[in-house]
Amino acid sequence: MRIQEQQRHIYTAVSVVMLLAVLTYLLHGSALSGGWRVDDPWILLFVCEHPGALGYFFSPDIWQSLGVPFFTPWLALDFRLDAALSTLNPRVFYLHHLMVIWLAAVLTFLLLRRFVGELWSAFAAALFLLGAPVVVLAQQLMSRHYASGLVFAILAIICWLHRREQHGRYFLALAVFCYLMAILNKEIYAPLPLILFFWGRATLKERLRNMAPFALALLVFVVWRAVMVGSAVGGYGGRFNDFGDILQTLKTLPQIFFGQWWFVPVVLLFLLLIAWCRLPNQALVVIASVCAVLMPFLAIQASANISDFRFGFLPWWSLCILLVVASAKPACACPRFLPYWLWRVVCLLPLAAFSMLSLLNGFKVARDYNNIAAVYDVQGRFLLSYDERTAYVPGGELLAVLSFQYGMTGLKKNILGKGTPYAVPTLESAALLAGDRPLYVYDPVGQRMNWVEHKTDSGYRPDLPMNVLMDRRQGGFEWLIQESPKGSCFLLFSGLNVAFLVPCVGKVHFEFPPFIQGEVRTLVTTGENSWNVSPVLIFPEKGKVLKWSSNP
Repeated sequence: MRIQEQQRHIYTAVSVVMLLAVLTYLLHGSALSGGWRVDDPWILLFVCEHPGALGYFFSPDIWQSLGVPFFTPWLALDFRLDAALSTLNPRVFYLHHLMVIWLAAVLTFLLLRRFVGELWSAFAAALFLLGAPVVVLAQQLMSRHYASGLVFAILAIICWLHRREQHGRYFLALAVFCYLMAILNKEIYAPLPLILFFWGRATLKERLRNMAPFALALLVFVVWRAVMVGSAVGGYGGRFNDFGDILQTLKTLPQIFFGQWWFVPVVLLFLLLIAWCRLPNQALVVIASVCAVLMPFLAIQASANISDFRFGFLPWWSLCILLVVASAKPACACPRFLPYWLWRVVCLLPLAAFSMLSLLNGFKVARDYNNIAAVYDVQGRFLLSYDERTAYVPGGELLAVLSFQYGMTGLKKNILGKGTPYAVPTLESAALLAGDRPLYVYDPVGQRMNWVEHKTDSGYRPDLPMNVLMDRRQGGFEWLIQESPKGSCFLLFSGLNVAFLVPCVGKVHFEFPPFIQGEVRTLVTTGENSWNVSPVLIFPEKGKVLKWSSNP
């Protein structure tokens, strides 16, 4: 009888694994036809120029040449592996990408079936795949380290549970190793020991002893990061001004998960968790889990911008786990004045609302993100297909994505050995073109590149005021191009062949990548076909300042 039971569990597990693979393909398979997007070409150029994978982990000079304020070497290793297998075919990258997301769903099922039934576990894994953060992340190769980090984090939890049940030191070593690999993927998984500390029954001494190896792994990572990045902590920078800013950031999460109807499932979920926390020893685990998940999220001050949905990836997974476990085991928390069957119905209401609204929001986000993806795919194919005898005006999101323009230009020039089309900031500023070149602009309706004629009257106004300040003395980068902006401002890096839209007054809290150097020009437009451009300036080095005015 025991053998038959084991066989049934195996058949069930295999069936769920296959169904999750099918669901992953049905929901996110469109990514297989995608191209390079957002930061993808920047990272790809980095790994092509630095093929030695050990340098991503152990060479500060190599890692810092990527120019990011984080230490995520596993993502670079993933890109290097895919590049070696694919000869730069995006389909191979996306296939690997979807397999990682599928594996995260499978491990979610395997983890949860320890606590709830197989049906509940399969439902949680499927619900995870439906969420808007996963919908967006599946279309972003640059965000794979969120999913691969989750894979290692779940493996760390599973090994930790094996160790508690069987008291095996090897499982503890595996758990600590997987934990270290998780934070080498993405630092948001660093607070995981906070959850494990409160897990189960144990004395304070036992909890501290069990967490010591994880604390050592975290210390190793902090020192490692400090050597490789130059700082033990930190990122994009910025800080909250008051408690209202924190609440506004927290409000972003339910908006990402459920869209405009976020208030309904939040209220129902809150009521369910109040009841569930009445279970013995569960309140501390829930509180620790919430803190561990939200600490990194708050540190980045996320917004509801669809491009930043990846920031909700870990909170979304955690919420799926929490809701399904709470809905599957409500018996001990049942109020005495309610019949058990009625309380179970009450507990299922949040799950129903949660699932329906997240499904509808996922479809909406997928539709919206398809338009964003087309911006990158169409213009990316154009950049790879045309040469320096043509010109183009970056359109849509590409106007403000320096990493994409730089990465595509570098791939075409340095890796493929071919020239790239000349980048013109706006249609009106086409007079900057050297010679008569065909000019193309992106058509968002037809989702294609259209040829346009040069304007005879360019609207050039040398009297348009410009007061350029580029300051790198205080750390990060602060700039001012026009004191009273009435239009748009651009930075033009001729050596990189990019035209980058920026706020006319702005500041970033992290250092620009090392490739941002050399000759730069600033351009302003009024929105009325009038524009002015500065002479060639030298972008200031770190610790220096550049000042220039059109009215000296």
